[in-house]
Amino acid sequence: MGSYYKARHLVMVVCTAASFCLLSSCGQPTKQGNAGQQGQSQSANGGPATPGTTAPAAPTQTPPPAAPQSGQVTPSAEAEEEPVDIGSVTIDAAKDANKGAPFDVDLVFIYDSGLLATVAPQSAADWFKNKAEVTAKAGSSSISVISWRVTPGEEVPETPIDVPSGALGAFLFANYASPGDHRQSVEGAGTLAVTLGPDDASVEVDQ
Repeated sequence: MGSYYKARHLVMVVCTAASFCLLSSCGQPTKQGNAGQQGQSQSANGGPATPGTTAPAAPTQTPPPAAPQSGQVTPSAEAEEEPVDIGSVTIDAAKDANKGAPFDVDLVFIYDSGLLATVAPQSAADWFKNKAEVTAKAGSSSISVISWRVTPGEEVPETPIDVPSGALGAFLFANYASPGDHRQSVEGAGTLAVTLGPDDASVEVDQ
């Protein structure tokens, strides 16, 4: 009998100890491996998010276009030049113009843009050298030429000229013997006043 009571007492002690350990472990909270994962995850703006989901990223805002700087001007198309329309011409030649030797003067009206680009850079020497070829190729619809043979000291009174209106460009070529372009650009509408000085020409349009 003594052995029976000892064995029963030992079983009760073991069962009591096991129950105490089980109750102790069940009462403690379980820790997760990452402190940032405790409880519910938080969204990017600080509010709670649904557990197991990723908070949406904040939208990307495109910066507004930079304002134009002060004084900056938007490029615009170049204004078209007014056509040349000369109705009459006067010529005043100095006595010592071209060292006293007679010389040729041409007033040239251009009506074709391609021809204008060809004639515009030419000097008077080039023009008179190539005049016959240029006018023959261009034709009367693209070019008109008024010519004078001027004697130094001569004054030519106002003389009407009959050329088509609306020329894209016009030039006065004076065939001086001295070096130089001796080319004058003519612009505007009205009466063209030509002054032939000792070494070069000048032009002015009187409206």
